[in-house]
Amino acid sequence: MPSRLKTTLALGAALGVTTFAFASVAVAGDPPSSGRIPCKGDSTADVRLRIDVDDSGRFNVIGVVFSDDSDIWSWRMLHNDDVSYKGEVQAKAADLSFRIQRSMVDLAGTDDIVFRAVNQTTNEVCRAEVVVD
Repeated sequence: MPSRLKTTLALGAALGVTTFAFASVAVAGDPPSSGRIPCKGDSTADVRLRIDVDDSGRFNVIGVVFSDDSDIWSWRMLHNDDVSYKGEVQAKAADLSFRIQRSMVDLAGTDDIVFRAVNQTTNEVCRAEVVVD
């Protein structure tokens, strides 16, 4: 389990401009999380990224977009700037959200994990980032 956890919240704009806000996670045992942050563009959607750290050297990465429509979204997960996973998904009609869950290796040193989703109809951009030391 990492000794220090730092959470970095990031909002990505549709034109590639990124704004960062920083917060520290000090409570031992709490999974690192971006919290729920608003998406960019003409949007009422929110995004959340959570990292569950296990004892076997793996992360359980969970990205959620709380959408306000049933459009198709393209998404990707980055691990230290490399694409680990990507795909397309349609938000569920029941609650208009979607959840992507994947496993990643806990690399030596700092792990920077990003979840990004783009609405293919409206170009809303949802981006969350968590840094685990």
